Amino acid sequence: MKILSIETSCDETGISVVEQLQGSETITLLGNALASQIELHAQYGGVFPAMAKRAHAEKIIPLTIESLVQANLLIEETSSNGTDNRVLIETLCAKEQEMIEVLIQFFNTYKKPELNYIAVTVGPGLEPALWVGINTARVLGAVWNIPIIPINHMEGHVVTAAITEIEASPLKTYVFKELEFPVLSLLVSGGHTELVLAHSYGHYDKIGQTRDDAVGEAFDKVARMLGLPYPGGPAI
Repeated sequence: MKILSIETSCDETGISVVEQLQGSETITLLGNALASQIELHAQYGGVFPAMAKRAHAEKIIPLTIESLVQANLLIEETSSNGTDNRVLIETLCAKEQEMIEVLIQFFNTYKKPELNYIAVTVGPGLEPALWVGINTARVLGAVWNIPIIPINHMEGHVVTAAITEIEASPLKTYVFKELEFPVLSLLVSGGHTELVLAHSYGHYDKIGQTRDDAVGEAFDKVARMLGLPYPGGPAI
């Protein structure tokens, strides 16, 4: 099972390809491409949502190509696949007009890769940024006829804390730790500071959170007051 994963919840565009072999407990990272926007937002002392959206729209297809190339899943094949699906692409990218021609060219240039699913962050996060990833996934899924898995990226933080890398593997390969549920998870991630009770993988109760700013936001605001750069946590 190969999954193309898309993340655009805030100020990083991340595209990866992961694989899980049938009957295996391991997950292998076949491709991974990332673009940070820290330098872009540093001048504002925090994330500027409209600029974040434009940066995601600019980077998401090049990063998708990079990740699929790393995974040896992208094959050049001239076709009219993009042109034939122009109306569909224009409809799904009504909020991302700047991406329409890029997507059409992408589909006209490359063959459908051997993927089983497309996973995409649907929240929480900055709405304009999230829509870039969601609509890209919708277009890829519709044109390639691949099912889409919606992902809550805070669950991603819980789950990644429960995986460990297998050092002897030639590729980056991970395995889930054997946890004794229930597990109390502390999430301290940018705009979120939460306590989440995990009853099992996929079953959670949020039992506490900050009533105003998350810890990361507080650090950014204090850094601005002190004349320190963004992100505020490392600077402080």
